[in-house]
Order: sequence, then structure tokens, then C-alpha cells
Amino acid sequence: MLTANSQQPTARSQQPKNKKMTIKERITALRSAMKKAGLAAWIVPGTDPHMNENLPNHWAERAYISGFTGSYGKVVITHDMAGLWTDGRYFIQATEQLKEGGLQMFKERVPDAVSVSEYLADVLNKGDKVGINGLIVPENWLTSYQNDFAEKGLELVTDIDVLGQIWDDRPALSDAPLFTLPENITGESTALKLERLRLSMKGVDATLFTMLDEIAWLYNVRGADVLCNPVVMSYAWVEKGVALLFVDENKVSKEDRAILEDNGVSIYPYGAILEMLPELSEGKTVQTEFGTTNHALFNAMDKAEVIDVPSWAADQKSQKNAVELEGMEKAMVKDGVALTKFYMWLDQELSQKSLSEYEVGLKLADFRSDLEEYKGESFNPIVGYKANASLPHYSASKTKSDMIKAEGTLLIDTGGQYMHGTTDITRTVALGAFSDDVKHDFTLVLKCHIALATVKFPKGTRGCQLDVLARLPLWNENKDYLHGTGHGVGHFLNVHEGPQSIRKEENPVTLKPGMVMSNEPGFYWEEHYGVRTENVQAIVEDENDFLAFKTITLFPIDKKLIDVTLLSASERDWLNDYHQDVYNQLSPFLNEEENAWLKEKTLPILV
Repeated sequence: MLTANSQQPTARSQQPKNKKMTIKERITALRSAMKKAGLAAWIVPGTDPHMNENLPNHWAERAYISGFTGSYGKVVITHDMAGLWTDGRYFIQATEQLKEGGLQMFKERVPDAVSVSEYLADVLNKGDKVGINGLIVPENWLTSYQNDFAEKGLELVTDIDVLGQIWDDRPALSDAPLFTLPENITGESTALKLERLRLSMKGVDATLFTMLDEIAWLYNVRGADVLCNPVVMSYAWVEKGVALLFVDENKVSKEDRAILEDNGVSIYPYGAILEMLPELSEGKTVQTEFGTTNHALFNAMDKAEVIDVPSWAADQKSQKNAVELEGMEKAMVKDGVALTKFYMWLDQELSQKSLSEYEVGLKLADFRSDLEEYKGESFNPIVGYKANASLPHYSASKTKSDMIKAEGTLLIDTGGQYMHGTTDITRTVALGAFSDDVKHDFTLVLKCHIALATVKFPKGTRGCQLDVLARLPLWNENKDYLHGTGHGVGHFLNVHEGPQSIRKEENPVTLKPGMVMSNEPGFYWEEHYGVRTENVQAIVEDENDFLAFKTITLFPIDKKLIDVTLLSASERDWLNDYHQDVYNQLSPFLNEEENAWLKEKTLPILV
């Protein structure tokens, strides 16, 4: 069993610092540690104890050992191979970033893809040991690995951390303070949420929550422990009459502690959960989600009946209440104001000089930061000029950033965190002369976007059943994109929020009123250009048990890039109506010059 002392970091843990190793040196050191531990392979799942998409620096193991900075991928190190498994969002990025360490790239979510377990079962010998840190691998992954490896006679080891042994300059966990949100922002008190949760726990003694956004929602707390995600490193345990929050106590002020305690929440040290779980859970029926609960926690409940249940908090959190929806729309207005000021600035600056992609990303954040209740970016900005936009998750850096000129096209995908909502918007804009191919494909993507924005669908519909609508205009020309079409968006929480999605892959979660989702089809011609148009939309009730989408993002779509002859009358009407709504909602907050700029951008298009 993993213990708190050996595996669970404290918020201020810091190991001695040595000379920084290259990636190849790190892999060599890891192989040496593997050899001492008797391991034939080591898996880096690219996760942390809470299955965060954005990892705290302390848990950025995948980037540390491979150089790959994307948000998805698994690394496997054997004594004669080092490789990264990732999906289509990152094929191009991974190819470039893996060069330094010499790792191979293995493609996932494509036909005939070979999984990590299939690969290891093929190259290793019977009796070989494969290691993985049980604190950062979800229980269902581990079970799958165990089943696959058992057929080959491989042994899975989870109680040692050889990567942690070699990472001498590992960053400490964040010490940013926790803060509570008032009910006029959340729309519901923590006490009432706990009451509803307990009413749902029929035949269950306790619930364990490990996902940080779920805990933040349940207890109405926020923080700054994960880049761009306003969450706090924590765990939650709830049973009848008991609600525990495991968190670094130094992060909780007297005032916030009092608020939590008034709502029935008791606070314990973050690292104490592994020590307390055996006693808390003994003889009880505990529900948790195996896909998000790490193996170390699961293992600590070996004297309990632990059942795999979809998270109640995830489901409830995804369906925003009226106060949250009002807050989201308020955030979109603020965001639209910042975007108007930014794009005006961009037009003016590019008429005089070139700008770097990195500089442009920083400048947009500056415009947002001028707004009240702005709390930071909701994800690292994607600013891709010309061919760089063909990388869906392109990220410019201070040292590697192309110069933008008044020609071609620019794709900007950014978002903001506001006290009352989270935003996410992508616009592809023309800066000067561009090809007919760009205009054609931009219009196809717009048709895809409008098809999803205007669909009505019966209750009980799943996201994968709608995904084809946002691809059909592209499919008709044998074109496609490799990322999902829509993800959930949090209420001053994670910009990528489950459990709902709109993508090709089957997801049994049905779409429900109150869910807030992105609509972001795109098209990417490698080494030429990329286009994507993204708005955020809320699911609303329609007639006869049907649902519909209400677009809440507010900013113009670049008309210069539209081939009007490809749009139907209804598509033109949608765009004109949308632009009129954009102008009506943003203009009261703009000065005369800004209003004139926005007015021109939102004038109706004609045949």
C-alpha cells in the first residue's frame, strides 16, 4: 500500500537541486533506476493524483521525461525504447518536440493503432515487471493494464516511483490561497449541495471525490493551484453528517474556514487522506468514479466495498443553474468588449509594424485584465499565424514565435476566467491578401458551425449523434478535422469540463438543459493554413421535449473570409442575426470609435 509519507507530496515539498539534465540524460537516469528496481518498463501516464488536464509543475512528469508539452499523451520507457503515445491534436507538435530526447511517436485514435499495453505485451518477456506510479494512474486504467499484462505473464508494479527518484529539481506544489464564493455567484450554498448529494446516496455510505473542479463546485471554493484552472489541490469525503475537505491548511484563511464549517465542512491536511482512508472507509460502501480515482486511494480502501459510479458532482455541475447561466452570459459580454478593443488594436498596430505571435497573446490577456472580476486566462493562448494555424494546439513561446504581418490569416484561440464565468473563443481573421483556398475552407467550417448552432434535438440525444452535423460540409469534400467538436465549459472553472462532449467517439452522457458547450469545427492544411470558428453555447429547452443551442459568445466572425455564394439563405440569416445580437449587446460598453469599428464588422451580408 502506498503511504502518505512515501507518495503524497506536501504543498511545500522540495528536493535538493542538482545540475539540470538533458532529456536524454533523464531517460538514462530513469533506466538506471528501473534496473535497480528490477523493472523492464516504466509508464508515465501524463496525469496527476487528480487527473487534471493541465498539470501543476510538480506533476509535469510527461514533459520532464519527454519534452512534449501537449495536454494528452503517455510515455513508455523500456531499456531500449522511449516513446510517446498521443492523438491527432498533437501529431505535428509531438514530432517536433520529441526530437531533443529522441523518443518515438505512436499514434492513438487512428485505425490500426497499437496501444501501450499491446506494445509492451509484444516486446517484453514473460515475468517482466512494468512499473507505474499508483498515485497518478486511475483505477480503471490500472485494471485494464493488469488484464492485458496478465495474458502475457507480465507483472504490474505500482508501489514505487522511480521517476520521482531521479527528479532532483522537482517544483513544489502551489501555496496559493483558497477562497470561497458567495451564493449570489454560485446560485446554491454548499450546505444545500451536500443535502442533495446525500439524498442521492441510496444504499451508499460515503462518496469520495478526487477531481478538483468537482470539489471546487461542491464546496464553492476556488484557488490557483493549476495553471488557468481556478481550483485547489484537495480531496473530498462525504457521508451522512460528515463532509471532509483535505487541503493544505495554510491555504485556508480563518474567514474561509468559518464559512466552510458553517456549511458543515471540516478541514484536514491534504496529505492525510491516504492515512485516514483505511479507517474512514472500513466496512462501508463507498462510491467513486474509477476513471478519476487514483489507484493509491482505491488501494487504501481495501476493507470497504468500493463501487464505480459516475460522479454526481460532475453531472450536477455540468447543468448550470439560472444564476450560473446569467453569470456566464455576463462574462461573455465582458469578453466581447475586451476582444473588440484587442482586435481594433491589432488592426492599427499591423498597419504600422509586425508583431510576434507571443506578443499578441500577451496583449489580449492585458485587454482582458482591465475588466472587473477578471481572474486570468482559461488556457494558454493559441496564436497561429499562417501555416502555424495548421497545428490545432499550436503554442508560441517567448523564444520561438513567428512575426505577424498585414497579410494572410491569423487564428487566435483564447479564453478568460471571470468571477462569474469562463470563456473560450476562436476566430480566424484576414490580415491582408489570402488565397481562394482559405476562403473556401473558412466558409465550409462556418457552415459546419452554423449547422450545429441551429440544430434542434430530442431529449436523450448524445453528443456523438450531433457531431456529424458539424462535419458534413467538410465530409462532402473529403475533408475532416481530428479533434472533437464540442466540450463542456465550466462556470469559473475548467474550460474543458465533462461529462458531456460532442465528438466522433461514443459518450453515453446525454445532453441536458443548462449544459454549456463549445462549438468549434475546423480545417487544417499542414504547412499551409488552419481555420477554426468557435463559440460557446448553452443548451436550452425548446418545444415538445426538444432542446436547442443558444449561442452566448459575442464577437464578430470575419466576413472578409466568407464566400457568400456557398451559404444558404438560412445560413446568411443566422450570421446576420448573430452579428446584430453581438452589436446590440456590446455597443453600450464601447466608446464612439469602438462602436464604429464594431458596426462595420457586424453589418449584414448580402447575396
